[in-house]
Amino acid sequence: MYYIAFSGGVDSTAVLLIFIEMGVQVEVVTMDWIPEDYPSFPYAQKIVSDACRIAEKLGVRCTVVEVRKEFEKKIIDYFVKTYLSGKTPNPCTLCNRFIKFGAFLDRINLKNGDKIATGHYAGIGEYRGSPVIRRGREPRIEQSYFLALVTPSVLERIVFPLHDKLRKDVEDYVKKKGFRIKKKSQEICFVDKKFWGLIENKIKRRKNGWILGPGGEKLRKIDDYYRYTVGQRKGLRVAYGKPLYVAEIDAATGNVFVTTKDRLGWKKMRVSACNWFVKPEEGKDYLIQIRYRAPPFKGKVIYKDNNCMIVFDEPRVIVPGQIAAVYDKDVLLGGGIIEERW
Repeated sequence: MYYIAFSGGVDSTAVLLIFIEMGVQVEVVTMDWIPEDYPSFPYAQKIVSDACRIAEKLGVRCTVVEVRKEFEKKIIDYFVKTYLSGKTPNPCTLCNRFIKFGAFLDRINLKNGDKIATGHYAGIGEYRGSPVIRRGREPRIEQSYFLALVTPSVLERIVFPLHDKLRKDVEDYVKKKGFRIKKKSQEICFVDKKFWGLIENKIKRRKNGWILGPGGEKLRKIDDYYRYTVGQRKGLRVAYGKPLYVAEIDAATGNVFVTTKDRLGWKKMRVSACNWFVKPEEGKDYLIQIRYRAPPFKGKVIYKDNNCMIVFDEPRVIVPGQIAAVYDKDVLLGGGIIEERW
């Protein structure tokens, strides 16, 4: 049996159609993940109802799997806490580990031989005798980076049918089958673009701070340090002789430190919650990706206790809270959460 993790979007619809054409036994499972008291609840419920409607149209059974409590605790609470700590979270990566390939997969209760198929643009392969994730075919949209923290033991139960597909070909295939291409889903599924309200509702008392210049000079008073991210240039609203970039965020004081581009960058970072499909060799050169859609850079992995340190050849704009994904060419070996850099 193949279970299709289904949202009714173009990618999961293509996966479902592919398996129906193959003539294998399939069942649709869709996730009910947003708690009722969040603004995105109606949006999420429409996704659930649309998914089941499409499945029924194709004569496929649809099961709704509810994971609201787990999603609120593991993803929403983490998202808010990370921003308030002065870091920039990557909720999609945590969702893949704890929800989609965690609580959601557990609730489906796969039997021996059963697999779950998703619309991720990535692949499953083998490296040094172990299952690993590989980059998808199209660099612009491939999603392996978001899978760096997935528990290694679940890889043998996952299928990514779109790993070798181009997005345009997938869209054309779905259109030819008579399905409308839905508009792109919102970037963060549990909040709209004005998501600061979600964070600010958790704040008991705002912290007054400053945007501080390269020499420590006070450039502008602020009370929303959590709205800034390392490397940010636009939206600072400060007067200075040359462009400034966010270099440091101090949640304890509410201060945001900015600097010039030539002084922005770090060569070392500490990474926590390291998750390895295949453990990288210490001191060997690998490709390290530290933001989605950012190019990977050459670096080395050094182990220390339950953490690891990554050292780059040249200074890079490293953002605490983001994911450091380690690759050997197109093979994803794993990754962890960036905690600090120097």
